[in-house]
Amino acid sequence: MRKTKNYEIEIQEPSDFINIEGIGEAFDKIDQLVKDVNENKMNATSPTGSGSLNINRKAGTTAGTNSVTLGTDGTASGDRATALGNKTTASGDTSYAEGNQTTASGDYSHAEGELTTASGDDSHAEGSATSAVGMFSHAQNQGTVANGQAQTVLGKFNKPDTTSAVIIGNGANYDAQSNALTVGWDGSVQSSGRLQSVQESKTVQLSNGASGSLELYRKGDIVMAIIAGGKLSAGTNSRVIGTIPEGWRPPRQIQIILDGTSSFSYIFINSSGQVICNYTSGSGLTVYAKVTYISWA
Repeated sequence: MRKTKNYEIEIQEPSDFINIEGIGEAFDKIDQLVKDVNENKMNATSPTGSGSLNINRKAGTTAGTNSVTLGTDGTASGDRATALGNKTTASGDTSYAEGNQTTASGDYSHAEGELTTASGDDSHAEGSATSAVGMFSHAQNQGTVANGQAQTVLGKFNKPDTTSAVIIGNGANYDAQSNALTVGWDGSVQSSGRLQSVQESKTVQLSNGASGSLELYRKGDIVMAIIAGGKLSAGTNSRVIGTIPEGWRPPRQIQIILDGTSSFSYIFINSSGQVICNYTSGSGLTVYAKVTYISWA
């Protein structure tokens, strides 16, 4: 009589006397083994289980409690951590690393892409060779570094700091880091180039003894007001001939001296947006006037 290699189930040899009791014990062992397999296998359509899942985990590394490692040479050493892809490391608790050689070492951090590192707690790094160091920080695109708490950095190869809220990098490489734009937590903006805004325009129709229009052009906070060929007739002093809308008004009253008249005639624009005319005598006046001012919406 001999026994199987793994579970030592007795096998009758041809020269053995038949051992009914031994055969029964062998079937009992087989029955128990089949039962254990069926009870512990995952359901093909709805798999469930507990513990950690490790496929091709890096040799010599530790698996965190309830962690998942899939891919090649990955490490999910943090509790409830997940490492997917090639040589990824999720060492922070409840961290997630995916892609190629990414590292999520902060608790609740997420690193994705290639060669990215999310070392701050609750941080996120994505793209290529980015690093999210500050707590709650975010770094994306190429070679960016977010050192500040809750800081967002995008672009490429920025000049790092810990004080800005947002940084857009425009560097060439790690030895030539620079920023195109930074935004502070107080709302201040610093740019390495010229800030340009879209030009807007509005038209204010003139009335109350005036015809034509006041044309408004704005770029950023700068407003230009132009009357080209408007007609004024004589009337009462300080009469309102138009109203400039909110967001286009000057911070204080300004005065426009009218061209083409020998008498002292002018137009006021006050902080309430009223366009006020002082032209009380004469047979009529054609107005050409322009004024530029700063407006705060």
